[in-house]
Amino acid sequence: MLVVSRRPNDRIVFPKLGITVHVVRVDGKSVRLGIDAPRDVRVLRHEIADKIHEDPCEPESSSAAERRHEIRNRLNTAMLALHLVKQKLHLGLGTSTDLEPVIDQVIRELYALDADTQQLGAATPPAAGPTQRRTALVVEDNANECELLAGFLRTFNFQVATVGDGADALAYLSRHQRPDIVLLDMNLPRVSGNEAVREIRGNPALAGVKLFAISGMNPGQCGVTTGPQGVDRWFSKPIRPDALVAAIDRELSLTSSV
Repeated sequence: MLVVSRRPNDRIVFPKLGITVHVVRVDGKSVRLGIDAPRDVRVLRHEIADKIHEDPCEPESSSAAERRHEIRNRLNTAMLALHLVKQKLHLGLGTSTDLEPVIDQVIRELYALDADTQQLGAATPPAAGPTQRRTALVVEDNANECELLAGFLRTFNFQVATVGDGADALAYLSRHQRPDIVLLDMNLPRVSGNEAVREIRGNPALAGVKLFAISGMNPGQCGVTTGPQGVDRWFSKPIRPDALVAAIDRELSLTSSV
């Protein structure tokens, strides 16, 4: 359970990340926060983080890559939780709507923490609650991440099924009506993400299904292409769930208009 308070001197703690957000001052609609983070995590204002670019050619040690993957997964879990709380408040499913400014601020600060691993672009939030009910399959071995993402999609009227690895994903697709979109992690047990992509793209019954990769790994590490024989889009963790839903809406709208 995430407990957020607007009272001065209260704290919001992310124990696995080693990050503490301090509520320093509340003045009307303005909230001043302080961030305590580990030495190896840079905390930047969003306007500064937007100017930082990662060099894709810079070599990286295996330990650094593992650390990057771990941080992205943890940030992804925190962001999904916060976005889910915000969306439920927006839809009137919660009672503390006055907490939205605080949640917005925490989300912005957490995105800034990721400035060292990827360039973040602005996203336009999609309209809440589309009338058309769409179907999605979420493939993610981290149960917490899986359910948080599924819960967020359901607030946008998606019918969502979840599985924990690539083998279960292929089994699900063979036994059920094909979903509108498959959201696929790459680092999966039994059948990996790239193997699942090859199986899906090689199956005529699944021709044209939308396939989005969601991974803490880089595309080059997985050997997965973006295009008709690979994934339609690649989202690096930590993802922006609102940007993901907007991208799904665009992709499915393009398909329905053809």
